Amino acid sequence: RYLRISHPPSQRTMSYRPHKRKKATTLKERAIEAIAANLNVCFKPGVLSLELRCDILKYLCFSPELVHLPADFFAGMKELCFGGCSLQRGLLKQVAYEAGPTLLDLDLRQCSGHEILLMEGFQELCDRCSNLRRIDLVGVMTLTDSQLAMMHSCRNLHTVLLGGCIVLTPAAITSF
Repeated sequence: RYLRISHPPSQRTMSYRPHKRKKATTLKERAIEAIAANLNVCFKPGVLSLELRCDILKYLCFSPELVHLPADFFAGMKELCFGGCSLQRGLLKQVAYEAGPTLLDLDLRQCSGHEILLMEGFQELCDRCSNLRRIDLVGVMTLTDSQLAMMHSCRNLHTVLLGGCIVLTPAAITSF
């Protein structure tokens, strides 16, 4: 799982993990890192700009476990990318209620966790995000035929990316 390379004491041990967070190098990145570390304390609805909330979410998605996000964090967001994250229970429902009709693009590429398996979170997402135009589900190996069928309620959905969804049957894909 981890690749460690031994070097003389002057060099650091490296860990090759694709989800490892990058070290902040600019002042903006350091501010985002500090806010993300104390998100529940410093987040108040309407205080953090939409752009800053998007930057914080990008930073948090480098972690293998996505932390619990405060209420109203997704309000007004048009694009969300959770690619590679392990989704916490209730996250899709939170996205559905807060981003709802404003959400146009959702990236769940290679996501895992209990939330992806739960039907009610996925159903809420499909029912409330009626303006969703694109959803990326590539590599979500637990996506079922019934979850794919739920996406019919997204009236404006034009692009659905499904590569690597091994549980889906050919019949479900052709009927979609």
